[in-house]
Amino acid sequence: MRIAKVCLVLFAALLMVACAQQQNHQTHGEPITVENATALNELMTNPDAFVGQTILVEGHVTGRCQGSSCWVSLDTGDPEAPFFVRSADHSFAFPEACDNSNVRIQGVWTVITPEVEEHEHEEGEEEMEEGHVCPEPQYFLDPVGVEIRS
Repeated sequence: MRIAKVCLVLFAALLMVACAQQQNHQTHGEPITVENATALNELMTNPDAFVGQTILVEGHVTGRCQGSSCWVSLDTGDPEAPFFVRSADHSFAFPEACDNSNVRIQGVWTVITPEVEEHEHEEGEEEMEEGHVCPEPQYFLDPVGVEIRS
């Protein structure tokens, strides 16, 4: 009987921890439906293999557009080569809660082509923060949903 009570208490504690962790996640955009994340280094070393595919990436946010919130950069271990997730048409904005957080992002792996127009700054956007830069990587993930993990 005592073992059953201990097991019940442990189960209840685990359930409370799981519920608390679930509440610490914020989601924005569409729900994440892809189950397995694609490694950032795999995307960066073999980008053509994923063009047009809906994929999931996971990582730590190291930067976010301070203008229209149209992009975030993820840590790759090399500060000179961050991984960019960028809204191609400004239909997705990354919330401030993404800053310095761990995230899961689902989107379509995209390559810059003549059909994907370069980012045009809104009036006054450049003055919002000194050093504001909107990257134009050759390949990027065009997001549809993000899960922010606290």
